[in-house]
Amino acid sequence: MKRDRYSSKEETLRKLLRDRRIEVGLRQEDLAE
Repeated sequence: MKRDRYSSKEETLRKLLRDRRIEVGLRQEDLAE
């Protein structure tokens, strides 16, 4: 159970990082225009 909780936590962190990366990418595209 502990392991599952840790996995889900890590998964959430990865999802947040991915979303942030996409946000940064979109921002860079806006600046490029």
